[in-house]
Amino acid sequence: MTGVGDYAGKISADYYITHDTSGTPDGYLPAPKFNPVGCSFTDKITVTITGAEGADIFYTLDGTLPTTKSKKYEGPIEITETTTLSAVSISKEMGGVVNMAEYIKTGTGGDDSSSSGSSSSGSSSGGSSSGIPGNTTTMEPPVDTEITTETTEDGTKIETKVETNPDGTKVETKTETNPDGTSTVTVKETEKNAAGKEVAVTTETQKDAQGNIIGVTKTSVIANAGKNTSATVKTVTDSEGKVTSVTAAVEKTGTKTSNGSTRCSISADVVGQIVAAAGTTDVAITQKVTTPNGGGVTVTVNAKNLVSGETLKIMKVDPKTGELVLYNKKDYDVNGAGGLNLTMKEEGEFVLMSEKEAKAKSDEIIKTIKVKDSKKTVKPGKTTKVTLSSKLDMKNVSKITYKTDNSSVATVNKNGKVTTKKKGTVTVTAKVTLKNGKTKTVKMKITVK
Repeated sequence: MTGVGDYAGKISADYYITHDTSGTPDGYLPAPKFNPVGCSFTDKITVTITGAEGADIFYTLDGTLPTTKSKKYEGPIEITETTTLSAVSISKEMGGVVNMAEYIKTGTGGDDSSSSGSSSSGSSSGGSSSGIPGNTTTMEPPVDTEITTETTEDGTKIETKVETNPDGTKVETKTETNPDGTSTVTVKETEKNAAGKEVAVTTETQKDAQGNIIGVTKTSVIANAGKNTSATVKTVTDSEGKVTSVTAAVEKTGTKTSNGSTRCSISADVVGQIVAAAGTTDVAITQKVTTPNGGGVTVTVNAKNLVSGETLKIMKVDPKTGELVLYNKKDYDVNGAGGLNLTMKEEGEFVLMSEKEAKAKSDEIIKTIKVKDSKKTVKPGKTTKVTLSSKLDMKNVSKITYKTDNSSVATVNKNGKVTTKKKGTVTVTAKVTLKNGKTKTVKMKITVK
């Protein structure tokens, strides 16, 4: 805004800051007043704030500039440690001047209302700057705000507010209120992450008829997270603000190696951007790599497992049942940056997991390796078969080796078919080798008579 001071940059989706030393500029709300003003105290002190009529007051206690996302002033503030209090009055139409004051805990029995601290312009004394950096900061509202309303045939009221900032960025807030009083508030805005990438953020808040939050879904889309790579992060929270799920979908254009494998490495930089958007490392990342020929590989991994030096295992998703099945016995090592170099010979859907998680899955499968009948009686010259339990998914099996401990009584072929020769007893074993290299041997006792 010209005539107010030097532009200092954007501090929120709705407001900008400028610096000025000539008091309250035209078009701004005056700074809130503190009582008492900045001072020293021994044990604790209670500060009240008054601001412009009809405006909300937002404040911080760490010296940072308050924004509409800061704590809203509702009543007297109790201060027990040395604190820099900053506050600003903001209305729908106007921004305001920030007041800053320092309250210093001495611990020596000094006068709690002395003015050995400092206060900024707009304090209860109406004085000017007392040494707090930036204490004449002003906050400027959007240059342009457009509000439209409509009512649908079923009685749903829709209000759309579009705020255009001086840099051209826009914030769109759409409030849909149903006839029963429930509502959905959707906010769309664009920001830049620490990697300098543009992130389109959509926050959808569901409310009940009393205005209580039922749940919030935040979707962050990073269109150019990496080379030929986009990422979408979705965080869902419940009515208490607890995160119930965090997922990320990565779309990537891949290439083939000379032997036809698909390159589908997981970038540490992309993972870092996903974690930053999610606010946690416990986020399931599903990366879909599409090759020029139209094929593709999908790999899911939790970001918390992408730690330098970690060894991961892989399983495949059965396209018919959706169940995880063993794929190979290879180790996949996370590199020093926290990424993973990965090539896949087959197309399909896969899941990378920690060694502990993989062992638990393997143990579950091993428990299903049993013979259907542990004992059988067969006449000489007849045949029977060693049949494994139907609970064993044969997609997990690499091979089965059959043996008999008395070939003069009965023989067994490579498919488990047993042919009896003469009377007696014989034990036939089946050694099952899984695709991850684990083995288990089961037995069937046959009596020939």
